[in-house]
Amino acid sequence: MVVAQLLGSTVDGVAVSLAVLYFHESVGIPEVTIGLILAAGAAASLVLATPLGVIADRIGLHRMGMALSALSALALGTYALASNVPTFMAGAMCFFVAQVSLNAIRQGIVAAQADPARRIRTRAIIYTMQNAGLGLGTVVGVLVVALNLTEYAPWAFATAALVALVAGATFIGLPAAPTTPVLRAGPRLTALRDGRFMLVTGLSVILFVAMPLLSVLLPLWVSTRTASPSWLAAAGLALNTVLIVLFQTTIASRLRSDNDASRFAWIGGIANFAACVLIGSASLGTPLTSSLIVLVGIMALTAGEMFGGLAAWHLAFHHSPPELQGQYQGTFSTAYSLARIIGPGAALPLVLGTGVTGWVILGLAFAVACGGLTVIGRRPPPTIAKDS
Repeated sequence: MVVAQLLGSTVDGVAVSLAVLYFHESVGIPEVTIGLILAAGAAASLVLATPLGVIADRIGLHRMGMALSALSALALGTYALASNVPTFMAGAMCFFVAQVSLNAIRQGIVAAQADPARRIRTRAIIYTMQNAGLGLGTVVGVLVVALNLTEYAPWAFATAALVALVAGATFIGLPAAPTTPVLRAGPRLTALRDGRFMLVTGLSVILFVAMPLLSVLLPLWVSTRTASPSWLAAAGLALNTVLIVLFQTTIASRLRSDNDASRFAWIGGIANFAACVLIGSASLGTPLTSSLIVLVGIMALTAGEMFGGLAAWHLAFHHSPPELQGQYQGTFSTAYSLARIIGPGAALPLVLGTGVTGWVILGLAFAVACGGLTVIGRRPPPTIAKDS
């Protein structure tokens, strides 16, 4: 799964970094249209996440992983051939659904096959590979753009499609995770009826806004509201990736119980709030001080991402039924999809419209979400009523 995650996230990085510029500059699709199509793709992944998770539990996580890898390759092949809005939209919809669900499948396999004591550490390794792959794929995409090689983007998409198929092949030979029988009567969708799990998922939506914050909000803030050079945002994203690769697994090894998760969430809330205050105050400094403040803020934001994210993972999955990992992982992946939809739409106008005040409000939202996770971690988990 480590190899599959590295390859899959590399594909994601290439596609995300190239798609917007290529389809706007070379194909001629308006920016607003591209934004709407990407939002529709994220929405489709949100709607289909839980149903695909249920199907994965029925047929086996590894089989669903192979099918979704093929869908991702098909989407990238469509990108390579797309010359108008309908074909780009078809590729984007398939790509978002495949990639979001694939991440959930990989996490589900980890949860189903690793013993509870090692799940968080193993998940941290997978997440580290995700960041490394995204960084590598983004570098490839940025180089294509920086060297004015955008006309070769279809070849990059085609190569990424082949890599997606190789990533899918890593599912072959994996031991089958437990599957659930087809139910003829009674309540369904256990994950959606698990109140504690759904509360953690809801709070995680706010927490995961930190991801589009780094990739969407920060570049605009740095270039339009601070004296820092515009390339600082890219350097900050690289710093975030390096820190996660270096420290995420080590930090995860210290998370063993709900009480630990509660403490991690508390630390994450403080770090996220401090990060927002720092990044917001960078608008008041000189080029040098502004740049230093932004970098320190990114380090704090990365700490909040690691501590808060690990707490959310533990509280969401430590007590989930092993035979329903596809359903639980699929439902939890909606938090990522919602963050990618809601985050830029809510945080962007808030911060760019109100400045430092907006950053403080955003920091308080992060702190409240982490505070909720802290409280959940201190309460005993309820007994989960399974489908019958």
